[in-house]
Amino acid sequence: MAWGTLPVYDSSGRPTSGLPGEAIWKGVCVPLLFIAGESDQVTKATEVSKLLEYFGVPSSFYKPEIGGEGDMPSRRSPLLKGPADGIPGSSILASSYIPAVSHREPYSKEKANVKAFIFPSPASHALPYDRATYRALSGLIQDFLCNYTDSRLSIGWQLKHLTTSGKWDVKNLAKWKAVAPVSNPVGNTFFALKTLRELDEEHSPLPFVQKWKSRIFAIIDISHESPIYNPTQLDQGGIQYHKLPTVSKIPPTIDEVRDFVALVDRLEGEISARIRDEGINGRPRPLIGVHCHYGFNRTGFFLTSYLIERKGFTIEEALEEFKRCRPPGIRHPHFIDTLFVRYCAGLRGDLGL
Repeated sequence: MAWGTLPVYDSSGRPTSGLPGEAIWKGVCVPLLFIAGESDQVTKATEVSKLLEYFGVPSSFYKPEIGGEGDMPSRRSPLLKGPADGIPGSSILASSYIPAVSHREPYSKEKANVKAFIFPSPASHALPYDRATYRALSGLIQDFLCNYTDSRLSIGWQLKHLTTSGKWDVKNLAKWKAVAPVSNPVGNTFFALKTLRELDEEHSPLPFVQKWKSRIFAIIDISHESPIYNPTQLDQGGIQYHKLPTVSKIPPTIDEVRDFVALVDRLEGEISARIRDEGINGRPRPLIGVHCHYGFNRTGFFLTSYLIERKGFTIEEALEEFKRCRPPGIRHPHFIDTLFVRYCAGLRGDLGL
């Protein structure tokens, strides 16, 4: 591998192999996406700035916040440097991911479709694997591919043109239709939902936003599959969308619950901040919608876990609250077993059976 990075020169002294240099990069005509971590000591973020110079982007696009290249700036440093003066940036979809970073506009060189993003410290060479960055990274790549390579890679396009009644729809349409779309408020914090469906006249993004925008601040999608609706329409309508995939039939892991609790804590903080800034004018406090497929087992597990960990509910109280608001409550006995083992290591009650 190291040998392959060394150049071979032709008779005129020009390199014909090895790592690409300025001439090679300047000849690239396809869309390019550069992503780096500010604390990466293997491929440093300053290399992105050097590459962008080949495309006429000012060298000031990225400079370390503190001292030299080896310093580690604070997590408070901006995620993205840019856009440059006079050159408009392109929007990044607000579809949501684990909230380790906050998005700003990227630098955009419209003619060459060159995009660049710098994740703040402590983001490093492990960007694709780090729990704090991999979802945001995935979202940036998804957005770039559908906007700058082929629009058919967009989930919105696929839902519109490929949806029939199989993989792009609910597994059991009759069962899905029989389930109530939205529960009563759970613990004054959540609404339990069944998954939205792009082809449904009522429980699809646009009518959902019109009906629930003032009552639901965000939706957390905990289904494992890609959504069968276009979440961008939620974001555009003012309801945040967050994806936290989990496997059906299996109780959520401790790490998954930890991620869920952290995400809800952050969203609750944003709701409180909005109320402080804008006032509530007599309206009820906005809540957070959560759905898996039908909104009973995994959804119930996460909601009861949060009520126990953050709201002071006992296990029995949390299970009863969910059952009251989303009857018949959690349906899988082994989910209830896991809750009792995890939170009190006692005997399982008969709630929800």
